[in-house]
Amino acid sequence: MTSILDWVLERAARVAPGQLGAALDELRPGLAEGFGGPFNGQERRLDAVRDMFAAIPFAVVVETGTFRATTTMLLRDLTAAPIVTVEVNPRYYYYARRRISQAQNISLLRGNSPGVLRSIAADAKWNCGPAFFYLDAHWRADLPLVAELTAIAQGWRSYVVLIDDFRVPDDPGYTYDDYGEYAGPGCYWARRAWRDQDGNVHYSRPRRFCN
Repeated sequence: MTSILDWVLERAARVAPGQLGAALDELRPGLAEGFGGPFNGQERRLDAVRDMFAAIPFAVVVETGTFRATTTMLLRDLTAAPIVTVEVNPRYYYYARRRISQAQNISLLRGNSPGVLRSIAADAKWNCGPAFFYLDAHWRADLPLVAELTAIAQGWRSYVVLIDDFRVPDDPGYTYDDYGEYAGPGCYWARRAWRDQDGNVHYSRPRRFCN
């Protein structure tokens, strides 16, 4: 019964206006964990981030791809520096806005991440260093990574960039997204990689998506 209810709520949230979709998502508390927890459940990545924050006095934290604000809330625990997080999807934006409403010193902005990065680069509140950037806005056909990196390189002088879903050669413990090769005009191939409780890496079947 629970799985059927989850399916119905998910289908309804997908077609509902952003605020209503976010409200429907709140009926499923498990969604707050996102894809397995902060940094998509990547324990080694989380350890590396903790080490970086212990070693570097970051003046500001910038996240793209807020999603459920799971990683956002973890970053809030790691630093007292101001955090700005960017989300383009209305459903996830309103969900995250509700979730972070009681958190201190977190700004949530809605919009396309490269454009938002260029905008906040002109704001002295955010254009300071060293800055920590966590880039996780890429999904399916929307891959703004190059534009994000360009905006960062042009707008900031002192920064660290962590890119989500990257592949680390010879270390399958770092799972990643593979968007595959060209699949035709407006189309792409994608598969998901994940690690189970025993540390084994699994891959979903490649799927072809078209805009």
